[in-house]
Amino acid sequence: MNESQLGFASGCVIVALKILVVWRLWNFPLNHGPGYFVGVAVPAGFYDGAGLRWLRSYHALLAVQCLLVTGVFAAVLISGRWSEMPILAPVDVTSFFALIGGFTLWARRIVGAPPAILPQAVAPFEPRRLADYNCWPGEGLMGALAAASWVVLLTAGAARFSWGWPVVSTYVVLALLPGKIILVRNSYPLPPERTDEYHRWLDMQRRHSLRLMSVMGWFAATALAGYSAQRSWRDEPWIPWLALLIEGAIFSTMMTIIFRGMARVAATGRNFRPVGSFSGPFRRSGLFVRGGLAWAIFYCAGLALLLIAFRN
Repeated sequence: MNESQLGFASGCVIVALKILVVWRLWNFPLNHGPGYFVGVAVPAGFYDGAGLRWLRSYHALLAVQCLLVTGVFAAVLISGRWSEMPILAPVDVTSFFALIGGFTLWARRIVGAPPAILPQAVAPFEPRRLADYNCWPGEGLMGALAAASWVVLLTAGAARFSWGWPVVSTYVVLALLPGKIILVRNSYPLPPERTDEYHRWLDMQRRHSLRLMSVMGWFAATALAGYSAQRSWRDEPWIPWLALLIEGAIFSTMMTIIFRGMARVAATGRNFRPVGSFSGPFRRSGLFVRGGLAWAIFYCAGLALLLIAFRN
């Protein structure tokens, strides 16, 4: 499997994931019932009038963002430069934040009431270590796989590979660690009612996100290992098929984690106040944990810069 084929496979994965995510997010504004729209409280009967127009606008933006990603995929496919398919990742993330994220922030300011300021709120102070949520032997094995792939490339595959795919894959693996640390160390304020249940729900979201990030890292590390094996032992016809089989299994696992986790988190939190819909007397609750949005922006920007730098 050469770089063009790897690029084509990554493009297909991104498009398939995009379509499935759109399907899963179609009714996201209603996750907490008819009393809320994108996490802000709305009056009774909202979805009998103006709410329908807002919901249609949300659906239209989801469709536009999906068409944008599939359009870029089609353009790269027709151009024949399949090795540039990974550019879909930053295109997808950037357009999603700009369109869906922008719509969400705008709607939260216009549609419903401002976040309620509770006279009492609970701040979770329990110590959380990355080791409590992360499997360090698994992380070490992932890092060892990436390191071994580089050793193989630089010895058996010397002068017979381009740097783009290995560098980007390694970045995807390593740059996830700061995001995991931010997710573990930061949290949201808790409401005074049903505090323990709300805390368990937030912890469920945290574990779901961390599990997904780990599988993403394994997918990138396995793609790097498959690439290094194919570059170093070109005469072995079974290596590309084995790499494709392993990557397909990891992708299937990632899809299962994404959609089962999203469904479980949504079902568990349906009767709770949405995150960001209230603030404590001393601390405002946002849509993202402290530092989470900044890490996501820098992560995507770094990925985009690497893809641009190695596009040739």
